[in-house]
Amino acid sequence: MKLAFTFLNLFSIVISLAQTHVITLGKGEDCSGFNICNLHTHTIDYKTLPNETPLFITTTKDNKLQFSFPKNKMKETVFLKYFATGLFILDGDYKLPEDVAKLFKIATIKSGKYKVVATADSYEVVF
Repeated sequence: MKLAFTFLNLFSIVISLAQTHVITLGKGEDCSGFNICNLHTHTIDYKTLPNETPLFITTTKDNKLQFSFPKNKMKETVFLKYFATGLFILDGDYKLPEDVAKLFKIATIKSGKYKVVATADSYEVVF
């Protein structure tokens, strides 16, 4: 019984660290281009924009930020524009929202080309 309780506690800690967020991809006033336009905590009543998709944010073993984009929640247009080449491109540094920066102890994602790794359920990008 004690082992089951410990496992459930550990599972809830892992789930709480992998918070669901919504990302709007793009850059500038019209959120076009290649960058992150907006990143916010997922709410049930959010309105989906054409270049918006949910993601889970975690860190890797070596404390790098990892974004996991569920395949079943991503629009085909988002996949084709931002993921199909196998590279996630940031054409400028992106300052993370304060809550995300504080939680993961990472303030900025540097511009660059980041490899997209496809798993069975998601597309993953490590910064």
